[in-house]
Amino acid sequence: MSRPRNVPPRQHGGGAASSGAPAAPGRGRGGRGLRDIRVDEEVEIAVNLSLERFRYGEDAEMEFPSSFTRTERAFVHRLCHSLGLISKSKGKGANRYLTVRKKDGSELRHAVMTCALAPGTKHVVSTLIRNFPVTNKERTELLPKTERGNACAVGSENKEVNKTSGRLSDGIPQVPVKRGESEFDSFRESLPVFEKQEEIVKIIKDHKVVLIVGETGSGKTTQIPQFILDDCHKNGTPCRIFCTQPRRLAALAVAERVAAERREKIGQTVGYQIRLESRVSPKTLVTFCTNGILLRTLMAGDSTLSTVTHVIVKSLRKAYIDMVQFQGRPFEVKEMFLEDILRSTGYTNKEMVRYKKEKQQEEKQQSTLTEWCSAQENNSKLEPGRSRSVPRATEECGLLGDDGHTIFNQLTEKDVNCLELWLIKEMDSCLSDIWLHKDIDAFAQVFHLILTENVSVDYRHSETSATALMIASGRGFLSQVEQLISMGADIHCRSSNGWMAVDWAKRFGQTEVVDLLESYSASAGFGNLDESSLVRTSHSELSAEDRELLTAYHHSFDDEKVDLDLIMHLLYNICHSCESGAILVFLPGYDEIVSLRDRILFDDRRFADNAHRYQVFMLHSNMETLDQKKVLKSPPLGVRKIILSTNIAETSITVNDVVFVIDSGKVKEKSFDALSCVTMLKMVWISKASAIQRKGRAGRCQPGVCFRLFSRLRFENMLEFQTPELLRMPLQELCLHTKLLAPINCPVVDFLMKAPDPPPALIVKNALQMLKSIDAMDPWEDLTELGYHLTELPVEPHLGKMVLCAVVLKCLDPVLTIACALAYRDPFVLPTLASQKRAAMLCRKRFTAGTFSDHMVLLRAFQAWQKARSDGWEKAFCEKNFLSQATMQIIVGMRTQLLGQLRASGFVRARGGADIRDVNANSENWAVVKAALVAGMYPNLVHVDRENLVLTAPKEKKVQFHPTSVLSQPQYKKLVVVDVQGRSGDKVSSDSSDSEMEDKTTSNVLLLKLDEWLHLKLDSEASKSPSPRQNMPVRYFIIKSSNLQNLEISQQKGIWSTTPSNERKLNGAFWESSMVYLIFSVQGSGHFQGFARMGSSIGCEKSQDWGSAGFGGVFKVEWIRKESIPFQFAHHLLNPWNDNKKVQISRDGQELEPQVGEQLLQLWDHIPSE
Repeated sequence: MSRPRNVPPRQHGGGAASSGAPAAPGRGRGGRGLRDIRVDEEVEIAVNLSLERFRYGEDAEMEFPSSFTRTERAFVHRLCHSLGLISKSKGKGANRYLTVRKKDGSELRHAVMTCALAPGTKHVVSTLIRNFPVTNKERTELLPKTERGNACAVGSENKEVNKTSGRLSDGIPQVPVKRGESEFDSFRESLPVFEKQEEIVKIIKDHKVVLIVGETGSGKTTQIPQFILDDCHKNGTPCRIFCTQPRRLAALAVAERVAAERREKIGQTVGYQIRLESRVSPKTLVTFCTNGILLRTLMAGDSTLSTVTHVIVKSLRKAYIDMVQFQGRPFEVKEMFLEDILRSTGYTNKEMVRYKKEKQQEEKQQSTLTEWCSAQENNSKLEPGRSRSVPRATEECGLLGDDGHTIFNQLTEKDVNCLELWLIKEMDSCLSDIWLHKDIDAFAQVFHLILTENVSVDYRHSETSATALMIASGRGFLSQVEQLISMGADIHCRSSNGWMAVDWAKRFGQTEVVDLLESYSASAGFGNLDESSLVRTSHSELSAEDRELLTAYHHSFDDEKVDLDLIMHLLYNICHSCESGAILVFLPGYDEIVSLRDRILFDDRRFADNAHRYQVFMLHSNMETLDQKKVLKSPPLGVRKIILSTNIAETSITVNDVVFVIDSGKVKEKSFDALSCVTMLKMVWISKASAIQRKGRAGRCQPGVCFRLFSRLRFENMLEFQTPELLRMPLQELCLHTKLLAPINCPVVDFLMKAPDPPPALIVKNALQMLKSIDAMDPWEDLTELGYHLTELPVEPHLGKMVLCAVVLKCLDPVLTIACALAYRDPFVLPTLASQKRAAMLCRKRFTAGTFSDHMVLLRAFQAWQKARSDGWEKAFCEKNFLSQATMQIIVGMRTQLLGQLRASGFVRARGGADIRDVNANSENWAVVKAALVAGMYPNLVHVDRENLVLTAPKEKKVQFHPTSVLSQPQYKKLVVVDVQGRSGDKVSSDSSDSEMEDKTTSNVLLLKLDEWLHLKLDSEASKSPSPRQNMPVRYFIIKSSNLQNLEISQQKGIWSTTPSNERKLNGAFWESSMVYLIFSVQGSGHFQGFARMGSSIGCEKSQDWGSAGFGGVFKVEWIRKESIPFQFAHHLLNPWNDNKKVQISRDGQELEPQVGEQLLQLWDHIPSE
């Protein structure tokens, strides 16, 4: 049958049609992006569990079943992409399967680039090195170390410098004062823990370690420290107690609560100490602090806890030690899962309505299909078959390839939604004739339409959803079944009654077809995913109504997000149908908190018009503590409190008037992919333990309700506990802190292996190698001076190094902003509409300020937002520029905290040198800022392979810019900006080439190797060092003496001692040079009193002959001339190594340029010797 003339030409594209009816939401390709992929909850859970096991397992590759639908395969692809895994689908139809593999990052690739310096650049570099030549000491420090240094000395020196930074204050144990009576006494006595007071105190006295387990609300956090205080007061025993809390706000809130219960002011008996904030005094006996503060205190040595009698650590894992256990408060908390919420509130949305209509259509198809199957063959009148002048499928020109296989895989199928009406009618008519009238000739037309019109081989009959393969199987047309399978028909496809093709053949007794299909099914049995073994079923079976509601909901909303519409619907129901009581909403992150707050206060008229009846509070760990404390206060009468919180309210803080909890079931946690070395902040499902803990937040003062926005099935399949941070976080920062805690000679890997859930040894070794590459550790895993400084900063090591480099280069402010943005997340949000993506990219491009830098985008966006905030239009600014207001506010808090730590560590001072103005002297110089960025990000660089026009990384053949990068735009494809920062390099002459024939043009080229990856070609002129100090045979030093008596002793005994600061310098010169001359001068004498030759290295033995105790070890000197020469004899000698000052204007230990030193010694030749 020919196509009607008015039908437009067919358009290639789209996918195979899966049904004659409209495709289910998210099931077809028709214009839907990956974000809208929705699958059954059981499949989603099984895939997630399977991929998690694969990521942490030893297998390099895994396969998914060929029975997966196209949508389910697309879901796997999306999930693999987010996890840094490589996924690929192969095959067609029944042989279509999906493989997943890990990235191979073991091979190290070398990148060779040409470094061509302009003449002006060469002149600037030469002048710089001539004016500030590299000393032998600096050269020595740049060379790879060959022997281990004194790590203990360096460590003790740094600990002494930073002993007060982020550590608990000193104090002595004292007998506590008697507690005062307060309004909270009756409340304390009602707590479950109060009944166990005597038992707890006795066990604590009798044992070194005690584990106390109690449910949420039992009072263990606030009461146990007071039990110890009261007992020590009663017995006159001194005590000093440290109590840790997981969050800053928790430490502050609990300290204030305990102080109030004792009728004291904070900072007296009870105080707190968190990073950059404390309220303690010499009388403080109970100090609440964060875990980090206690950890930093322990890093200073065991002696720091010598005056502490008790340490109480909150939220530890259960262990086999002495344990006291008691129940929580008696108030019942009713729990409602997602299916209960959907049923009781009647919630629905447009997608759910659409899905229900499609299900009704499927039921109608099933009814028609039942009529088909029940039709009696002998009662069916065979209508005469229409003349079909089309060839058999295999006779089509070119259908079979050279190897005898069909080339159907090369065709592009049409989506059912793209089919013209005449095609749908023709296909339906052919399939009906085949089934109802056994019109086998109709197959010829079906094959013709599949091949010429690109109709899907799995096209479904509009009224029954049956495919050609199902109909051929049911009728026993063996030849046609084989042809359809060879064309890629899916043998696992199901009709509306749940039958596959093999079920059709079995139902109608077609044994040969059954054998054929089962043989194909066995050969196509790829995959190792068994849903039934991975997914736990719920203990209580769902009713048909609940199951239908859940299925409709999961096909209407992406389960990877948080349904704010459902939360708003639930909030409205609670506020209008329940009694008073605060509502606590658990959300994964600050973005969701701000979005929900804006809906309540501004967007939803149901709440915005009655704003006076609600108090909305936000809780987040990066918010100011003063803002977070407001949530603890009770609201006025008639006002309902709504608290929007992250998991900070899960264990760290208790709000007593909470009656209703809405649990989104999500949390944002950082996850580090050790294969790709990428850290991601992603939204994941919480654990069962967290879900139970969140439920316990309700019903503190009366029976409560917990609304869980996830099903019972999801709850049953949650992890028992959240994955430990040790297994999902980058370990560089942890390895730094481990060096301060572990025994001196204990390797980091061995120390971490003692953890309950140790990280893989390979990942630890990779982290250590990264620390060595940024000079935070030496080859023996000892911390360098930089490493000790990095332990003080609350950011990852490479970002900490970036900030410290910014201090040195005096461009702190811009680098501080960039580092905080990199440490948290990208402030730009993805537009919801595809039409807005171009506008979002134009916003990024505008913020580049002509630098083609994503870092400049972050900086300029933040600066513009700050100005908008000061002008009062930050919200509109963020909407216009696709920025997250919440992220910007977090970055502000992080900047404040990081700058505060730099002040506490002494890098930024209040006044004088290194004050805030001084460390920002170069903040407007983008070249200097880039230098700090590259110094921090090294070795995270890519090489531009100009010959092959690709970007390569050390362990990647080909890398690409992220789609949101300003460099990913087509107009920048030919623009390349490469910044290279090397720590130390080896110059390899091209003379060592193995080639006998060498091009004359390359004979003067040197190869500069940076680490093991980047190799730079340099011309010999650019590689020369103008420093005259290299390989100097003779060295000259000015030595200052405080008095003439010391010189006389030296001349008599042939010895000398100098200050410790000069010892290393003179020792290095002695070992590196053939001769070291010392020119002596008594301070204030106006003369040089002679010179001597250094006869030995400086040892550890000290002399009692000197009057000063500040001198170091003794070394031998051989006096050559002892006559005095007045300074005016040397007024013409200038030392270029001391800013060209006169030689007499030299500090103790000042080295002289060799020619100047030689001329100074020649002055003694003009006077007679003694």
